[in-house]
Amino acid sequence: MTDPTPEDHIRHAFELAREIARDPDAYPRRFVVVPLDPSILKGILSDERVRMLRTIREAGPFESVNALAAALGRDQSRVSRDLRRLVDAGLVLTERHGKAKRVLASDREILLA
Repeated sequence: MTDPTPEDHIRHAFELAREIARDPDAYPRRFVVVPLDPSILKGILSDERVRMLRTIREAGPFESVNALAAALGRDQSRVSRDLRRLVDAGLVLTERHGKAKRVLASDREILLA
């Protein structure tokens, strides 16, 4: 068995939050701790990825990865790599439209302080 990835940790945290929201009475006496090690978060939310999240939420959706890369002033291949990490963590969504991938914010609430 392989070690969980940073994306696995984030996905598990969201799944647990959804489970608690669906049945809060099941958790009144249970103390739930979701450990999110700073190194795990840093693996997903680098400075450039946080900037990408903000851009997608504030100026998106974007009709393609190229359009997002242009808005960020970054190389398309690097944006694609960073975007893949955010999609894997469930923080950003992509939809295939022909040859392009439309990039949009997920419906998850994310605090970016």
